[in-house]
Amino acid sequence: MNKLTRLSALAAFAVGLGLAGPAQAALVSITGGTATGSLPSGNSVLVPAGITFAGGNIIRNGTLRIGEDDVTLTLYFVGSESGWNDQIRLGNTAGPALYHTESFGAAGGLNPTPDTAIGSVTQDHGRANLRFYWTNPNPDKLLVKNGYWPPLISGQGRASLAFAYLNEFDQIVSTPTNRILVLLDDAFSHPVDRDYDDYVAILVASTPVPLPAAAWLLGSGLLGLLGFARRRKAA
Repeated sequence: MNKLTRLSALAAFAVGLGLAGPAQAALVSITGGTATGSLPSGNSVLVPAGITFAGGNIIRNGTLRIGEDDVTLTLYFVGSESGWNDQIRLGNTAGPALYHTESFGAAGGLNPTPDTAIGSVTQDHGRANLRFYWTNPNPDKLLVKNGYWPPLISGQGRASLAFAYLNEFDQIVSTPTNRILVLLDDAFSHPVDRDYDDYVAILVASTPVPLPAAAWLLGSGLLGLLGFARRRKAA
C-alpha cells in the first residue's frame, strides 16, 4: 500500500466516524418498587415470547427514570391478555404523544412482528412520561401512570406496572441496560390476578453520541494531507 492509498484509507475512516453518528445506550433506571425473581403466576405472554430470567428481577410498582435529556424511547409491542383493550401513551418533549392500543382482548395473543417498532418519542431527564388507559369498553379511562400508584379505577382495585432490565437475548438481568420490559396489570379481574400480562412491551432507550472534537480535527487533517498528496502526484 503506497502513501497515497494509506492516506485515503485513513481519511475515509475519519470521515466515516463523522457520518456514522453512532448511538449509545441511554441511562435509564428502575427505582423503588418490589423485586421478584420469578415470572408472575399466570402470565401468558412472557414464556411464549421467549423472555426468560438470567439472574435479574421484575420490579413491581417501581418507577422508570431517564438519566439525561433528549433520550429517544422506541416502543416494541410483545403481546397481551386482557379482558379490555389497553393503550400505552408515551409523552413527547416535542410533537405528538405516541399511542398504541392492543387489540387482542380477552383471547390474548402475541405480536406476530415483535421486532418492528411501533414508534418513538423523545423525553428528558426525570420520570419517564408513560401511562396506560382502558380504551374499550371504557374509552380513555386512566389506569395507571409511571411513578404513581393511587387506585385510579373506581371499584376495580389498583392497576400496577412492573419493569425489568433486558439484555439483547431478551433475558431479564440485574445490570441496568437500555432495554426495559414493561408489564401492565389492569386490575380488571376479581380478585386482582396480578399476572402482569394485560399489556407487555419493550422500550429501547438511545441517545446520539457527539463525535469528539479530536476526531473532527483528525479527519480534517487527514483530508488536507490527502489533498496535498494528490497535488504532488499530479505535479
